[in-house]
Amino acid sequence: MIDFIEKVAGATEFWSGLIGAVVGGLFTLWGTLIEGRREHKNKHEEQLAKKLNILKGIKAEIDLVSDLYNQRMESHIANYRPGQVLDVYFLITQNNFVFYESNAEFISELDEKVLKDVVKFYITAKSLIDTFITNNTNINEIKNIALKIAEEPNNQSYKGLLNAYTSIASQYAPMIIQIHNETMTCKDQVITSIIQEISKLECNS
Repeated sequence: MIDFIEKVAGATEFWSGLIGAVVGGLFTLWGTLIEGRREHKNKHEEQLAKKLNILKGIKAEIDLVSDLYNQRMESHIANYRPGQVLDVYFLITQNNFVFYESNAEFISELDEKVLKDVVKFYITAKSLIDTFITNNTNINEIKNIALKIAEEPNNQSYKGLLNAYTSIASQYAPMIIQIHNETMTCKDQVITSIIQEISKLECNS
C-alpha cells in the first residue's frame, strides 16, 4: 500500500512537472510569437515611414530645383527661335541633387514604376545640366573672341574662331530646347507617380 502511494505521488509530481513545463513552454512560445509580430509590425512601419520620407524628400527637391531653374531659364527657352544661339550664361553645377544622391541606396526600395520615373528624371536633368555647361563654355568663347575682334577688327583668325564657336553654339541651342522639354515631361511624370505612391502608402499605414 505504501509502495502504491509512493508511486502515485511520484507519478503526480511527474505529471505536474510535465504539465508545468508544457504550460510554461506554451507561454514562452506565445510571448515569442507576440514579440515577433510586434517586431514585424514595427519594422513594417519603419520601412513605410522611410519610403514616405524619401518620396516626400525627392518631390520637394524636384519641385525646388525645377522652380529655381524655370525662374532663370523659362523665358529664354520660350523666346528661343530656331537658328539662334541661346545667348545666356546659366550658372549651374552637378551638385544640385543632394537628397537624391545621399539616399540613392534607399531609393531602390521604392515601387518599380516610381523608381523608374525618379531615375529617368534625374538622368534627363543631369543631361540638361551637361548641355548647359557646354553652352556656357561656347558663350564665354564667343564673348572673349568678340572682344579680341573689337581690338583687332581685321584679324581673320579671330573671325574664323568666332564663326566656328557661333556655329557650335547654334547647334547646341536646339539640343538644350529638346532636352529641356524632355526634362519637363519627366518632371511631370515623376511628380504624378510620387503623389500617387504617397497616397497609396498613407492609405496602407
